[in-house]
Amino acid sequence: MVFAAAWASSAFAITAPNWSSTAYRSGNLFYNAGYAPAQFYPNGVSPQLGAAKGNCTWYAHGRVRELGYTGTALNALSGNAGTWGASAAGRFAVDMAPRVGDVAESSGHVAVVEQVNANGTILVSESSYYVNTTNLTGDFLYATRTVTTGTFLRYIHVFPSTPPPPSEVAKYARHIVQLKGDKKKQKTAWYVSADLRRLWIPDAATLNALRSTGAPKPDALAADELDALPDQKNFWAAAGSAMTKQRTLRREMALRSANGKYAFTLRSDGNLALTGPGSSAIWDAKVSGIDYLVFQKDGNLAGYKDGVAAAVWSSHTAGKDARRFVVRNDGVAAVPDVNGKWLWSTKPETGTGPIAFVRNNDIWTMKADGSDARRLTTSPQVESAPAWSPDGRSIAFVRDVPGYPINACGNEVWLMNKDGSNQRRVPFVLGPDVMPGTTHEETMYSVDTLTWAPSGKDICVAASANSGYPSMAEGLFALQLYLVNPEGTAQRRLGPLQYGMATYSMSWRPDGAQIALTQGSRYYGRLVVYDVGQDKYTEPYGWRRYMCNAAWSPDGTRLAAMVLDDDDDWKSQGRAGMPGGLPKHLVVIDQRTNTEITITVPHPYVSEYLHPTWSPDGLHIACSYGSDRSWDNPDPPSTLLLSADGTSYSLLMSDADSPAWSPSAP
Repeated sequence: MVFAAAWASSAFAITAPNWSSTAYRSGNLFYNAGYAPAQFYPNGVSPQLGAAKGNCTWYAHGRVRELGYTGTALNALSGNAGTWGASAAGRFAVDMAPRVGDVAESSGHVAVVEQVNANGTILVSESSYYVNTTNLTGDFLYATRTVTTGTFLRYIHVFPSTPPPPSEVAKYARHIVQLKGDKKKQKTAWYVSADLRRLWIPDAATLNALRSTGAPKPDALAADELDALPDQKNFWAAAGSAMTKQRTLRREMALRSANGKYAFTLRSDGNLALTGPGSSAIWDAKVSGIDYLVFQKDGNLAGYKDGVAAAVWSSHTAGKDARRFVVRNDGVAAVPDVNGKWLWSTKPETGTGPIAFVRNNDIWTMKADGSDARRLTTSPQVESAPAWSPDGRSIAFVRDVPGYPINACGNEVWLMNKDGSNQRRVPFVLGPDVMPGTTHEETMYSVDTLTWAPSGKDICVAASANSGYPSMAEGLFALQLYLVNPEGTAQRRLGPLQYGMATYSMSWRPDGAQIALTQGSRYYGRLVVYDVGQDKYTEPYGWRRYMCNAAWSPDGTRLAAMVLDDDDDWKSQGRAGMPGGLPKHLVVIDQRTNTEITITVPHPYVSEYLHPTWSPDGLHIACSYGSDRSWDNPDPPSTLLLSADGTSYSLLMSDADSPAWSPSAP
């Protein structure tokens, strides 16, 4: 509302201005044009006024906004102080009877009326400067003085004398309104939201879409009634099936698919929801407190609380050439790019897979929506750790060797085409000759897991040996990374030898700079990072957190990992020493801001989020879902599909472990 709470009294509360308010800064047209005092600019120099300490027009504009005025007509008073009276004609009443909140104008100066006294005097507040630098006696930021009413030539009544009662403006909620007396052929119109905010209607299509959802034909409002409904500048009403840039939904507003079956609504509680026929729930953002949802100029769809700069929720599509947000006829709400590729959606687009996974010790693939499951391997051996080549044409995996002898490797590196054809062993050697120091006659070697180098020229193998090293602590392994080309004709060590628990998972950052490894087991472990350029390992999170199963996002800016925070969590569950049976959660850490999102699926038996793998667009994560219904007989892992912002999840495939998402479409 534009009216101060104490409107009926003879004065506003006389307080010093709050100079940090946007009324004197970004919300002030004189500040934006360079006419604010010097102290308000970063370099201490006013762009237009030099070292001036004050300016009457800048101050008067800011003060009346600070006192509660939110209308747009004030912006017409944008020239020199002596022109304000003429500029006010047709917009504000102007006379010689001062009221609290008026702009008082004299020859070349304006002030603000703070109080009207019974003896005929008035208290004004003001700011001033002299252009003549040889006489700065009138150069000041702020002052008040009591003068007679005749000191000023006229008084501009910025605030209406009597505000409309609340019932008079509340009746316009969900209505379309216009200014009474608007003579333009194409009249300006606004949509009034449920919380009585005005959103400009930019075109006839939006007007017709609003009318089709029940908004009555436009109401013609007097200027004071219109100003009682705050204008949401630069935010335009959205309606129909799509939002383009600057279009906005406020609470209880919705987009609807062209066939009318699906609605995307900003609900009254501030959550976002997609519903289908009969208001059946399809998706919701699992947030609250959003006051408005806007499709921003940078292509991000973001929800905000009024007056708060940080978004409550967003699609994370800024800078990706997104052009609109649309509710489709198939029940999907999506942000596509200029070519139609989904950058964000309430459901992953079919065809952004495939996903490889393990079922019953064989390698399978499925589409990104969980359909078309195909078995690729049929050998009697145990196969694991599928890893896609960067071009999406090949899958590397680990195959166990039954009955292997001591001092030999118990598994092998294999490679096949994406359809399972041309399965062949990649020659890879483990033993004393390639792991220096393994001299013990009972040394056991293992290929723990593998991934691809981002270049696609090599497969990175994490190998271990469980004895034969001098001074090794009991239960630890010797760990070494190797690079081997797909033909198996070249093999070399990568990084220094380590001692620890076996490598359970591994993810190479797409830019090639770092490899994230889990050293431990599927139940718990530590996250170590190998820096390729510096040839060393670090523990960025230390042992403060039990963190494992890490995976880099396709752009290398985020890291998804399973986390159990500390030992106290174990004890609180009454299962100390049994971390595999404890609830854990998945975190997505933004490496640029060092912030993280926690994702937890509400399931009574969940204990693990294993092998996270990212969709090529970085909007979704698939992972194995381990459960703990029975410690001795756990449920077989299934694969979940999660949105990377934690707002949605679904079961993708039952009895499916170790998912690996192809980096390119099939």
